[in-house]
Amino acid sequence: MESSFLFEFIGNLSKVSSRDEILPLLDNVLQRTMKDAYVACLLIDQDSFEFVPARAVDRVLMPNVETYIDQGICGEAFTAGKPTFIFDKRKYSFKSEEALILFPLIFSGVNYGIIIIVTTQDECKRVLNESRDDINTVYLIVSKFIEMYDKYEMQQKKYTQAKETSARLTNLLESVAHGILMLDSNNIISFFNRNAEVMFGMIASDVIGKSYREVFPERLTRSFDVLVQNTIIEGTIFDHEIEIELVPNVKIPVGISTSLIRDASGETKGIVCISRDMTLTKEVNRLKEIDKMKSEFVSMVSHELKNPIAVIKSTVETLLAIKKMGKDFGPEFEVDSMKTINGEIDRLAEIINDLLSLSRIESGNIEINKQLVMIDAFLAETTRIFKVSEETHPIVIKNEATEPVPFDPDKVKQVVINYVNNAIKYSPNGSDVVISTKIENNKFTLAVEDKGLGIPEDALPKVFDKFYRVSTSETAKISGTGLGLQICKKIIELHHGKVWVTSVHGEGSVFGFDLPMKASKSDKEEATES
Repeated sequence: MESSFLFEFIGNLSKVSSRDEILPLLDNVLQRTMKDAYVACLLIDQDSFEFVPARAVDRVLMPNVETYIDQGICGEAFTAGKPTFIFDKRKYSFKSEEALILFPLIFSGVNYGIIIIVTTQDECKRVLNESRDDINTVYLIVSKFIEMYDKYEMQQKKYTQAKETSARLTNLLESVAHGILMLDSNNIISFFNRNAEVMFGMIASDVIGKSYREVFPERLTRSFDVLVQNTIIEGTIFDHEIEIELVPNVKIPVGISTSLIRDASGETKGIVCISRDMTLTKEVNRLKEIDKMKSEFVSMVSHELKNPIAVIKSTVETLLAIKKMGKDFGPEFEVDSMKTINGEIDRLAEIINDLLSLSRIESGNIEINKQLVMIDAFLAETTRIFKVSEETHPIVIKNEATEPVPFDPDKVKQVVINYVNNAIKYSPNGSDVVISTKIENNKFTLAVEDKGLGIPEDALPKVFDKFYRVSTSETAKISGTGLGLQICKKIIELHHGKVWVTSVHGEGSVFGFDLPMKASKSDKEEATES
């Protein structure tokens, strides 16, 4: 075989675009190498494992070579794994002048097909003597080329599959109802879906490939610094809530869940952040809370109203029955009955007043009229109504606030009365109720201390909640609406102050509040508007 012929073959081989184009090239080489020969290319059906013609011409030649196939002659070539020359009539039965050259097509260990060259005995011997090495070289080149081509096709297939998977994943992430962004190990934004664009008010093309510190506003950057740091420290899913201001004075609550992105070896490659608009969630929770409060309100009202009404009805029915029978139990009995009725009416009035007070506060129909109040005079006036109670619960005042304090005396008086009432209600007879005040760090503090039942530790965070009442065996028989402390909290917050409580169960409690000594920014704005 001429070297130019071999180079031409290799050049043509490098231009093929599919494996099936290689067979005609090989056929052409073999046809040009040998005289008085015809070439049949047969492929193996991978399902039936039968030989099938590779080309139209092979269908014509198929009957001529079927005799050799039936004799199992192809097995010898597959076993040898290289071009095989067969012209021994003793082993196989074929025409006296014919000889065969077999090219087994074995690629990546799989029997792909076979090329059967039918020629004359003389030509077969000539090729065997003159061109055997060239044919083996061509065969080796073709085998290696197809093997590399198979690997290339496999890589292409994997690449295509990876590309399709990536496209599906991108479509999936784009269709998710949450904002999704991904950061690489250098905090560069690598993915930013459409919902993230809406939620953060940014365009993906403007942020992808840049650090979030370059493109996020300062406040959002600080929030993400915390998110990234805590996600790395925790090493697991981290949840956080932030506020995003897309337009001036309009803030959207956004919940963000972050998690580390790891490769197959477990090495951290970045962080994925899933953000969701919490507005609807908060509204749903608010509606659920309202529904819960309605149920608690109905339960409380039915219980608190039922008892005094039942007592009043029973007392009145007793008085009417006595009058009807014409009996007289004396004026003392009637006075006691009237006191009972009056007490229950006061209890009903307290419930109604609590409901009305809370309603006015929550609807905004309440004004805070601050004055400079001297605390000694204020406490003397406030505790005057407890003169009767002092026989069983002495009130001790420890006033260290010598400066006038700015607050609405009527509203704050309501808070102090509620605190003292609760101290008396939940304390044993004979125990003191201590009211202490002080001014410290530009803050006025008032505290009411008792030596009563105390509050379990798990109940402390909820004592100022609406309708909440501590439920223990000791408090079961003590009446109350669960609104008093909520009203206290609202009043103090309207003064820009804070309520607080400390308690040891079984030893007593301290209820207090702190008020600022100087006008806050909100106070100044309200004063300017008025």
